[in-house]
Amino acid sequence: VYNCGHGIDYKLFARFFKGLACSGAWICLDEFNRVPLDVLSVFAQQYLQVQSAIRARLIEFNFEDDTLALKWNSNVAVTFNPKGFGRTPLPDNL
Repeated sequence: VYNCGHGIDYKLFARFFKGLACSGAWICLDEFNRVPLDVLSVFAQQYLQVQSAIRARLIEFNFEDDTLALKWNSNVAVTFNPKGFGRTPLPDNL
């Protein structure tokens, strides 16, 4: 479980995705809608790239200028509180 906040950036999400994809681990991103909207948009693109590789049953794929081994059981779950100060509405691509 990782507690998200306004200080998180797309580079940190890329590191999460690299580790998850290679290890087959899962992560829960708590308070996900506290992440800034511009970062959420990049996250959505990163997530789509990993999920597309999993659906295609690739054994390796290119991600953020790296070629990574891929474990198909990696996953991301999110929690968010839709009401509250500092919450960002989720973009349409999520």
